Amino acid sequence: MRLLQKPFNALAVGVLGTVLLSLPGCGISLPSVACDVTGGDPHCNQEAAVESGNADNCDTVAQKEEFKKVGSNPPRDKCVVMVSANNEDPKTCKKAQGGLLSYSEKDCLEGVAETAHEPATRSTLGGEYAKVCANSVAKKTMEDIDEFNKKPKRTAEDIRIMQLKMQQLGKMQQDLTEIIKAEYEMKMTVVKNLRI
Repeated sequence: MRLLQKPFNALAVGVLGTVLLSLPGCGISLPSVACDVTGGDPHCNQEAAVESGNADNCDTVAQKEEFKKVGSNPPRDKCVVMVSANNEDPKTCKKAQGGLLSYSEKDCLEGVAETAHEPATRSTLGGEYAKVCANSVAKKTMEDIDEFNKKPKRTAEDIRIMQLKMQQLGKMQQDLTEIIKAEYEMKMTVVKNLRI
């Protein structure tokens, strides 16, 4: 009987520890603990950092031997790209170091722009990224409208949120129209001033 108690106790402690470690607010995520146990595999740490939603945690992604020779760390930089895109935060793209076979700040900004869902994200991006972002946001908003129209019952809150999204989309389109118009006028000025 004593033999059964020890494995049972170890199992109970393991299950209880796993539950406690994965509770919100405990400061330790189960994936990061699992990565420590498995020896810190770069992709395991990458997954844990992405799950945390904090680009600073991408610094835990170890550099693989084959990338040390060329001075880059693709798993770490990809982590930065994924966290930035998930959070729609182009400011964290500065953490992407780039290098041979890796992801640059530009790649990161493209990732944020291509996956954006919120109109406010467009205003944090400039140039071509703002246009790509606007297309992504418009597509997502149209998908949201389609889903909204399929709902058999809509609450007042659902309607308020959809109206707000439509207002934000309209404002974003107006801003982009002004940007495109200004770019066109600038290019026309250059063309008019050309001399043979």
